[in-house]
Amino acid sequence: MAYIFSTHNPNLWLGTPRTAVGVVPVTAGLRYGGGSGRGEEAQGSQGTLRLGTAILVNESGNSGVTMGLTRLLPDSQWIAGQWVNATTTFTADTTDAQDAGVDDFALFTTTANSGFMVQCAEPFDMLSVDVTTAVVGAGIIPIYSYWGTPLIGTGTTAFCNVAVDNGPTWTTTGEKVVNLSLPVNHMVALAAGDFTGARPGWYAVLVRAQTAPATSGGSAARIYVGKKLYQQQGVADSGAVNPNPAGSPGSRLIRGGVALGSFFSSAHSDNFLYLEVA
Repeated sequence: MAYIFSTHNPNLWLGTPRTAVGVVPVTAGLRYGGGSGRGEEAQGSQGTLRLGTAILVNESGNSGVTMGLTRLLPDSQWIAGQWVNATTTFTADTTDAQDAGVDDFALFTTTANSGFMVQCAEPFDMLSVDVTTAVVGAGIIPIYSYWGTPLIGTGTTAFCNVAVDNGPTWTTTGEKVVNLSLPVNHMVALAAGDFTGARPGWYAVLVRAQTAPATSGGSAARIYVGKKLYQQQGVADSGAVNPNPAGSPGSRLIRGGVALGSFFSSAHSDNFLYLEVA
C-alpha cells in the first residue's frame, strides 16, 4: 500500500530552520532516515524508500522556474570549512556549519579567491546556506567549483568551475541555494595530498569570491547538503511535472539520505509537492 505525502513548500528548498546537528528539518519534506520519527536524524543512519508518483507544482506566479526533487544528506556524511586559495588550504569548521549559532561560519573574506568548502562522503550537487550577515561592499564575483574532471574536453583532476542554476545573491541575508549544474560522474574522490585538509575518498565543492567583496565577507548560521534526484527547468506558472509519469518503468528505489523534498527557484507559499511512496 502506498503512503501519500503532500505539502506546500514556501522556501527555495529548506528555508532557515537552523536545526541542531543531527536534526532533520521539518521543511526537508518526507523524512525517512533512521531517526525517532520526530525528525531526529540518527547520525550515519540513512534510509531507503520506493518512490512511485511524484508531482511538483509551480504556483509562484512566475514562469521559467526551475524545480525538482532532492534528498537531504545526513550531517554525519559531510564537513565544511574555510578555504585559503593562496596556500590551497581547507580548515574545517564543521561544528559551526552544523549548529544553530548565528554568524559563526565565515563565508568569504576581502581577499580574492577565498571562500568556503564542503566535503561529502558521496557526490552531491546542492547546498542550502543560511546567510545571517550579508556580504558588504561592491565587487563580489562568486565562482563555484567541484573537484574532478572538466565537463568539456579532457584535463587533469582539479577544481573545475561550473554553472549554478539561479545563482544566489550573497549581498542579502536568508536562504541561499547553490544548485550546481553538474553531472556528478565528473566528480572525483579526493586523495591524500590533493590539497591541505582534503579528506581521502570524499568529494568537494568550493565556493569562492573570484573578486572579493570590498568591506566584509559575510557569515552563515547553518549549512545543509543534498543530492538532486530530478530537475525541470523553464516551468510555467501553475505548471506541474511528474518525475515518474505513466508508462515509466515503475517505482524508483531511493537509497541513502534522510529526507526527500522539493526545491523551487522562485519561492512561494503555494508551491506544492505530492509523493506516493512504499
